Amino acid sequence: MSIDDLPGPSDSVSSLKFLPGSSTVLLASSWDCHVRVYDLSRSTHGAGSGAAGSSSGATMLCDDCLILDVETRAPVLDSCFLDESHLVTAGLDGSVRCFDVEGNTTFRYGAHHPHAARAVKYSAEHELLISGGWDGKLVFGRVQAQADSDDTTTPTQLLRPTTHAINLHGKVLALTLSRDKLVVAQAGRMIDIFSLAEMRKVCDGEMEVERLRPVQTRESSLKYQTRTVECTADGRGYICTSIEGRVSVEFFGDDEQERKYAFKCHRQQATSPDQEDIVHPVHAVAFHPIHHTFATAGGDGVVSMWDLTAKKRVKQYASCGKSLNCLAFAEDGRTLVMGVGGDDGREPAGGILVRPLGTNEGKGKSG
Repeated sequence: MSIDDLPGPSDSVSSLKFLPGSSTVLLASSWDCHVRVYDLSRSTHGAGSGAAGSSSGATMLCDDCLILDVETRAPVLDSCFLDESHLVTAGLDGSVRCFDVEGNTTFRYGAHHPHAARAVKYSAEHELLISGGWDGKLVFGRVQAQADSDDTTTPTQLLRPTTHAINLHGKVLALTLSRDKLVVAQAGRMIDIFSLAEMRKVCDGEMEVERLRPVQTRESSLKYQTRTVECTADGRGYICTSIEGRVSVEFFGDDEQERKYAFKCHRQQATSPDQEDIVHPVHAVAFHPIHHTFATAGGDGVVSMWDLTAKKRVKQYASCGKSLNCLAFAEDGRTLVMGVGGDDGREPAGGILVRPLGTNEGKGKSG
């Protein structure tokens, strides 16, 4: 199937997230100081917008699919939805900001990091908004994402929680959530795993923040710096990637440690004995919502899909010719979106590629 381009980003795309419960509404943040929302159901091949202007060789989708474009004060390193009316951004300037889509207003969330706010995540199950920064702090607070229709309090007031902060081992590189755990990847290859239930207790005043400790602290099994982490589809573990073309599959339970493994990927083999392999960072991981296989993307512009249980690659797509920084699957598993650009804004050309998927595309070998 063909790949399409979404209009908008002029610099590296830092994150892509679909609205929970939707297979068409997509949130994208970028180093060009913009956060954008697209409705892919409006994506049609508009006349005059074709591939001549697309550096990736893809077809450019019409501008009608861009339904919101917000300019921020600094490059946006991450973003997430609270609900269909509210989104949150994490900025290079250390700010964590909430945007009320319906009210068209932006305001600062209680968190502010002295250095860059690297990642932001929202746990709907625990009503927790969590940010991690290059200052080595984890900041979190309970958020009521939407007011009741009978409540006269404005959404802006409801979205200003009391926040709590804890110090970590080093600067935050990535965050990921399961239903009950938060995984924090940090500099120095350190991984902290927190209980979301305990974090909620802190917010509810049932536990002092000074007593909050990771339920597990680990050192990554990969030799080089962590690039990203992503919890597995079943919530029993997480995927960890490095800047040196490797992926590890880790598990939370003590009785499952024998299942963990690691493998090499996103490498170009040397063509002669006097050359070395070209090794690319693995920038992104995303799980297929139906088949529960996972995709990785790297600096080589390649997307590969893997069967976690069978420990095999099930699909590999040809390189798009540029570094891929982030990935997201639509909830129905019929669309894969890919963010173009490096992880530090050094690649001036950004973009979002949209790949339609077949019903069985990416289905694993183990089931």
